Amino acid sequence: MRVLGQSGLGIFVGIILARLLSPEDFGVVAIAMVFIGFSDMVASVGLAVTIVQRKDLSDLHIRVGFTLGLIIATCFMALFWVFADVAAAFFNEPRVTELIQVLAFGAWVSTASSVHRGLLMRHMNFKKLAQIDFVGYALGTALVSCVLAFMGYGVWSLVIGTMVWQILAGIWLVLSVKVDMRPYLRLQEVKDLLFFSFGISLNNTIGYLSNKSTDTIIGRFLDSVALGLYNRASTTAHIPFLKIATTISSVMLSSYSRSQNDTEELRRKYYKAIRLVSSLSLPILAGLFVCGEYVITGMYGEKWRAAVEVFQILCIAGMFNNVLHLAGAVVQAVGKIYQEVMRQFINTVLTILMMIFAAQYGLEAVAWACVLSAMFLYLMMAQLSLSIVEGTWKEYFLAQLPAFSISVPVMVVDYAVVQALHMQDAISNELGLLILIGFSAVTYLACLAFLPDRAIGGVREWVFSNYGSRLPKVVQRYYCY
Repeated sequence: MRVLGQSGLGIFVGIILARLLSPEDFGVVAIAMVFIGFSDMVASVGLAVTIVQRKDLSDLHIRVGFTLGLIIATCFMALFWVFADVAAAFFNEPRVTELIQVLAFGAWVSTASSVHRGLLMRHMNFKKLAQIDFVGYALGTALVSCVLAFMGYGVWSLVIGTMVWQILAGIWLVLSVKVDMRPYLRLQEVKDLLFFSFGISLNNTIGYLSNKSTDTIIGRFLDSVALGLYNRASTTAHIPFLKIATTISSVMLSSYSRSQNDTEELRRKYYKAIRLVSSLSLPILAGLFVCGEYVITGMYGEKWRAAVEVFQILCIAGMFNNVLHLAGAVVQAVGKIYQEVMRQFINTVLTILMMIFAAQYGLEAVAWACVLSAMFLYLMMAQLSLSIVEGTWKEYFLAQLPAFSISVPVMVVDYAVVQALHMQDAISNELGLLILIGFSAVTYLACLAFLPDRAIGGVREWVFSNYGSRLPKVVQRYYCY
């Protein structure tokens, strides 16, 4: 529920900012975030996951990890300041220089506090993590960005809000975990941490290059307006569903790490996570694909209509990406990170080549290249994860069957409603979106309530076991959960 709350706030804030700002504003910030996001994804995540995965973690490991975080954060910030002009020249966008330099401060705090985040994950204190991220986002992006955007600060409203979010979250993390933060370096502990952390960072670097190659190529070969359209379409197609998948992956990483020597238990947990994530995300993404016109124009206004087709295509990519994240958690839990690195590298090379070729044919072609990239990595990571848990392809796809059983009715109902709305000129896009949300929700809940158990694979039992006490008494009596 906390994840859904964060995601709901993110959607609400996204709507406000998209109506106050232009596609070009989002595009310019997306260019800057290509570089700033690199340090957070590569350095901080690598250290955090290492802290979670390592079995014998000593106080010295924590001190050394914190010291490494400070060193890496400082190095990245210096690089951003030195090469900001080069990045601006590459994209022919002078405003990018100052944006990168300002965002570097927030990235420094985020990277420096990565060990503290890892310790909360290791102790499975996800309630505290969710609280930190939610409040940081609410005060930073939700409050600061929206107020500044309303006052007419344009791109700076996004930049300052993001920086405030990172700084608040980083300081809170440090204050929440009481550890010895005296700088310390010793060769043995550095080797212990860096071997696995380097693999995680290398894997994240390759994955990040694969993901951000799209922004880079669009910004370089098209323009900032096209990048703004793509950025908003991508964010809408992947949030909150990618947020759900990444949050569950973080939780499962700790759980998988504890079961890394019990293959049968690891396989059971993996299939259960697949059923849950796919059943939550796939039907909604399928519905968004059908309702793309009303989702984009109803949320953001007519000025974003050019993003509709791109959004629909990226919904397909999202269907692969949501399940893909779960495979990474299994691989990292058992320490086979370099096998994932190899697959990420192959996929990144193919992705960049496809993107460069697709950019010649416009934004929609780039989006289709994203779908091919996601599908290819989905299959490669599935093969790796199944070899680890000693599972079969049949079991893997059967775990996703409940999601398809729910998605088909949702798509059929949404398509019928969209056709009916097209015949009603008096209905605004905003009202049409609300109508579609209502029909989609009713259809989804009806599938959970009335489809046979073999079709939805225990999803109904999971829903009632976790949230049954919040449902009406008549529903609880009917299902006897």
